[in-house]
Amino acid sequence: MTVDSYLEIERIKIIKKNLSETGIIQHMPEKSYIDKMLDEREEMTLEEDFSVCIFDDFSPPGEMLTMVAICKTKEEAEEKKRDLEKNGSVVYIYPPKQK
Repeated sequence: MTVDSYLEIERIKIIKKNLSETGIIQHMPEKSYIDKMLDEREEMTLEEDFSVCIFDDFSPPGEMLTMVAICKTKEEAEEKKRDLEKNGSVVYIYPPKQK
């Protein structure tokens, strides 16, 4: 996490606290780590193509996936996954969104 993103998160927390204390909002819950992970998965899911993503379990929730390839076919995505796994990477393939 960069200093700028950390400061932005802290700024948002302060705003939420102030709004809550003034009664403007009753409760504004922060997203759980599961929500963040689901949102990230949704971001990595493309409309028409398969996305190949490396998983980094040392990163914070919501920042664990890195898209490394966009493939037209499942076979192409699986081939890319096999190549990446040879290097010890944890790799996921996300199919296109359902229409």
